[in-house]
Amino acid sequence: MARSSAGDGGQGSEQVNSHGSTDYSGQPTIDACQPLHEPTDDEDEPVAIGRGPVVPPPIPTPENRIWIWVENDEFNIQNPVSRIIGSILKLMWSGGWQGWKDVPILHRERMFERFQKYYQWEAEEKDSIHSCWERCIKGKFSNLLGKARKFAKTCALQKGIKVGKDWNVTIPFKPQWISQDSWK
Repeated sequence: MARSSAGDGGQGSEQVNSHGSTDYSGQPTIDACQPLHEPTDDEDEPVAIGRGPVVPPPIPTPENRIWIWVENDEFNIQNPVSRIIGSILKLMWSGGWQGWKDVPILHRERMFERFQKYYQWEAEEKDSIHSCWERCIKGKFSNLLGKARKFAKTCALQKGIKVGKDWNVTIPFKPQWISQDSWK
């Protein structure tokens, strides 16, 4: 994600990778690609250092849920809603899904149920809210996987590991929000 530096008038930008390590070329730093530790015989492979476990924002009480609606095919507060959707997707990721179409209906329903705990809307808006949520989470899905794959590949290359057609070499650099089995 690009972030403008304060005081630069929005001209310069630094890159913050998906694991929170920053450099100005947009590449993960060497430290971000270090495995947490070498696994023992009864442990999984190491994972890349990141921001820590996926901790979604606390669920507000029903009376404190923010009101949302759809305007021009987006949520009225698109960016905050999109961040919540991303955190729900990471928190509830539980399969070797390669695309949103691979996520079973039951899992999709559970993710939308969790989303409903963060926001409120007029009853007649439910269909448009659900459609907008579906478009947003579908986009988040491919974006998250793309970033995870790019980060893993960059880390492997920084470690001198050539990534060709065999993506198995990126297994030690999986994101923390995907299980080892799902990443494989």
